[in-house]
Amino acid sequence: MRFFLLVFCLCFSTITFSQTGNNNNNNNNVDLDDLEVPDNPAFILLDKAPQTIQRPNSSRALGVSLLHDIVSEGTLNNMAIEVTPFWMTKHPNITALKFYGIDKDLKQYPFSKLKLASVSMAYIKDKDSIINASFGVRATVFELKRESDVKDYYASYSKIESNIFSGLDCIDNYGNTNPEPEEEDYTSRNLYAIALQAYRVARTAYVQQCEKGKGVDRDTYSTNMQEIINRKPAIAVDLAIAYNHRFIDNAFNSNGFGRFGVWSTTAVSLFLDKDQTSHNYVNIYGFLRYLHEKNNIVTGASIDPFNAYDVGVKAEVEFQKLSVGYEYINRSGDLEGYRSAGTIRYQVLDDIFITGSFGNNFQKQDDVISLFGIQWGFNNLLQSIGVPSPTN
Repeated sequence: MRFFLLVFCLCFSTITFSQTGNNNNNNNNVDLDDLEVPDNPAFILLDKAPQTIQRPNSSRALGVSLLHDIVSEGTLNNMAIEVTPFWMTKHPNITALKFYGIDKDLKQYPFSKLKLASVSMAYIKDKDSIINASFGVRATVFELKRESDVKDYYASYSKIESNIFSGLDCIDNYGNTNPEPEEEDYTSRNLYAIALQAYRVARTAYVQQCEKGKGVDRDTYSTNMQEIINRKPAIAVDLAIAYNHRFIDNAFNSNGFGRFGVWSTTAVSLFLDKDQTSHNYVNIYGFLRYLHEKNNIVTGASIDPFNAYDVGVKAEVEFQKLSVGYEYINRSGDLEGYRSAGTIRYQVLDDIFITGSFGNNFQKQDDVISLFGIQWGFNNLLQSIGVPSPTN
């Protein structure tokens, strides 16, 4: 399982970076490269994640997580990946406004983030020779943005849209002195295709320079739109579901149903200061979860079944790259207990995050949380949205 995960991640990242290196993307796209890498639902199901209560704003195309329990043997023994299928295909009909979830009348569509649902899988090996293969799905089912964020986003969008005619004038100016190639002027279709491509590249470069001479700066507008997309919404509700399949004593024939869970996270985010572009927040979370674990008695190992209900809260202070929080979760039903943990998360590089936590983790024995996690986020060429362009 770990070998499969490593091969998949290496292949995907290789494709991603090779695409990025050959990226001829122009300023008519907003490249969403600075999205989040949240804790994996497949880890959260088994109470293995440093943070049980967390919701992402938007996930990257691929997230890779390695997890290490400081008090147990082994180094980064637990591995997981999370994929956002939306970023794996082209979406030519998704406009910048539609992606953000508003229209030209500034009406919000609070269910628009459903399209960014992610799927995950994880390999987790317990110290009692139990291997867990976990699978999860997560989505933001409701999101309410601040009115000021909606207005800021539409203002950036409108600045591009209002200058389309400037771009059209530039195209006309270029075409008046540089007519487009005609196929009958070339001896083969290949030569015509090459000439047409060269013409379009030259025209695009001319139009971009011409637009800037008229005061149109699409790069700035696009950057502003990306910054607003990365702002946390005022209120958001996430829903996740996950399943765990268990292998006891490292024997394939001992496999069976492990644990099933479904949970919801509600988040309220408040800016710490008036400068909304600083992305400093106070985040308050509410958490509800149902867990079912099935009885497994294989090769002498006994795991008691249970139905449990978790209710939790979390407070977090977030400063761009650094966040510090505390979460408390009470468990009732067939099992009783609580999770009380402090968490810290830091963005070391643009694509690498580290997370640590320490506290109590539900059980009456071996209940100390001492987790350290490393997460990588990968982007691909399709992780972008289009904005109006006169050259399209």
